[in-house]
Amino acid sequence: MKGSSLVVICATLILALSVFSSQAILSPAVCPVYLTVSSYSISVEDSHIIINFGPGCVEFPDWVGIYRQNPSISNEPPLAYVKTSRNISRQFQTDVKFGNLQFPWGWEEESALKNPPKRGRGICLNLFVASYKNNQLLTLDCLKIQPAWMSLEKQFADVPFRQFFIPGTHCAACHVTKSNLKNGLLKKIGFLQNFNIWQQMVFGVRYFDFSIGFQSNSTAGKEFWIMNGNLKITPLLNVLRTIRKFVILSHEPIFMDFYEFPLGFYNHPERHKKLIKLVIQELSDVLYTKNAQNNYLNSYDLTLEMMKRKTLLLMYNDLEMLKEYKEIWPSWRRHSSEYLKISELSEFMKNLFSKKSKDSPNGIGWVFSAVQGYQTSYQSNEKMKEPGERAAEINAKVIPMLGGPWSWGANVVSLDYFMSTNLVDIAIHTNQNKIINLRQNNNMTVVEI
Repeated sequence: MKGSSLVVICATLILALSVFSSQAILSPAVCPVYLTVSSYSISVEDSHIIINFGPGCVEFPDWVGIYRQNPSISNEPPLAYVKTSRNISRQFQTDVKFGNLQFPWGWEEESALKNPPKRGRGICLNLFVASYKNNQLLTLDCLKIQPAWMSLEKQFADVPFRQFFIPGTHCAACHVTKSNLKNGLLKKIGFLQNFNIWQQMVFGVRYFDFSIGFQSNSTAGKEFWIMNGNLKITPLLNVLRTIRKFVILSHEPIFMDFYEFPLGFYNHPERHKKLIKLVIQELSDVLYTKNAQNNYLNSYDLTLEMMKRKTLLLMYNDLEMLKEYKEIWPSWRRHSSEYLKISELSEFMKNLFSKKSKDSPNGIGWVFSAVQGYQTSYQSNEKMKEPGERAAEINAKVIPMLGGPWSWGANVVSLDYFMSTNLVDIAIHTNQNKIINLRQNNNMTVVEI
């Protein structure tokens, strides 16, 4: 057992050093540098690019550049040039904006069904970051898409979902659309993501948290809405069809969690039934259902190998409906930071991830919803923080804590404005290291450092 624990400790330390860059680090003293997208804009095009310096930086580079082309094979000058020093912030917002998002390898939503895209992982967009010392290239990274990061990794096929670190989004479809663009209230408090559902999936998000509302005077098929509290964001039907399209093309598992029903469902079981029937009608060809072989299993014990090509899992937080429909599964246990102050977050996560709390999950599927509500972000004599501000604040606290040993205990981590972090990269690197170790050590024990 001591030998097994030692292997895990070593692997965890390696993970903490390497997870912040997809490229090899040339020396232990070299500082990992990576890009994220600001949460202060509701639109992708207007979002600023942020340069991030990874943990444990001892020797900073002389300067960092952002490029549209890979600078190791191109002479194109940088879009932004940042001189560094020991006093530089760990996050530096540049004047470079994301601009028009064009996915490579055929992953544009409009064209994907006409010309099926190439499945892949770690595919660079046209945004690169490079660091230099004495004008010598030290590190190179890029903003990347991960459209098939789970299904293409053969070693993941027989691993139960409770053993994965799965990147997720809270209020996943709470983003701007053509129909809600001019809604001033939604612009102010309603949008919690600046990338749409298709873009989130292409970037590698696999878990989606949805609140569903019902509006009785809507046209047939559009009675059901994505909600943020009591605010209607967008019709659910469009979201379902987008997810179906991606699952068909990518073969990736998608975890869709209908967790709350804040509008129109109280004392209306017939509306729950109508919603479930709509989902089955739209998604039956990709929806994984209970059968004689798996009826005894919990959804978190399933594997990709079991699901074959029906890799969409619908979790539903209503006990009565779960008794009636084989197409839905119980929602995984949720732990949320919504009502915590930022000063309370570290202790909460420590107790949760190190298994010190009696409520700490063990051997089950579970979700850490790392978000901050209006109430806990408000301080007297200050204006109320907008969603992007709250996300920037809490994400900056959560991600460093997930970069080390705690990532090994994570299952689903769900964020607002997820692209303001490197959550997907952390999850992928964690899974690769954890699964390798799991196969080498059947009695794996993760020890808190």
